[in-house]
Amino acid sequence: MKIRNGFVSNSSSSSFIIGIARITDINAFMVWKRKMGCRDIKIVDGNDNWGYRIGIGKVYVDAPINSGSEISLPCKEGDDIAIVCIGNNEGDTEFMEYGELNYDIDLAHFDEVQQEIYNTFKSSKFFGDSKAFFGAGRNG
Repeated sequence: MKIRNGFVSNSSSSSFIIGIARITDINAFMVWKRKMGCRDIKIVDGNDNWGYRIGIGKVYVDAPINSGSEISLPCKEGDDIAIVCIGNNEGDTEFMEYGELNYDIDLAHFDEVQQEIYNTFKSSKFFGDSKAFFGAGRNG
């Protein structure tokens, strides 16, 4: 029997984008959402729970990987809330720098569609309050 001594891992690394926003123009938002064709964009309201945490007067979204990242937005009953939660599975090689893992990435790391989604969630004519950020970390 062979026994491996030392570090063993079957996990890999992922990048992510998360965003949350109050929709002020639902029609314009739906046109944009269809154009983007992204299944990772959901609409919830103050009463729904699509696997995102909804507390008293707040909606929370967690990053899809083990980064400990979350964002929240105050909401009230009847608010239309857009949530985006994109997780990419690049493996460790995308984040290797000088033999070490380095998760210090910029927006250029993401593809063009994901960049547009992120930028739209940061600032858009059909969103009121909004928050978005990106990052990377271990996904297992």
